[in-house]
Amino acid sequence: MSTEIDWNYPRDIFDQLIESNSPYGFYIFQWVPYQTDAKQWRLKMLHDAKTFDGRECFGVWPNGNSFGPFKDHEVEFIRISKKQHGYEWIDPRGETPNK
Repeated sequence: MSTEIDWNYPRDIFDQLIESNSPYGFYIFQWVPYQTDAKQWRLKMLHDAKTFDGRECFGVWPNGNSFGPFKDHEVEFIRISKKQHGYEWIDPRGETPNK
């Protein structure tokens, strides 16, 4: 049974979606604007980042005032990485038209 703290910090739930190759996993791999709530509520998980000038990095750990090789103020979008510490989410639905 899940407790309130599990829902307030859902890292383990996201890990389960990735590790089990859940067909619902694609929901968590969407780019979200970083300079909003995502900056405050980023999870302790590996992320991908895109800067305002189009640079990207993959599988980086958010850290204090930086995001991998970028400073926080340079980052426009983030998403949870499909690769997490030995696991990689592979879409079990096969090819989808909106990929």
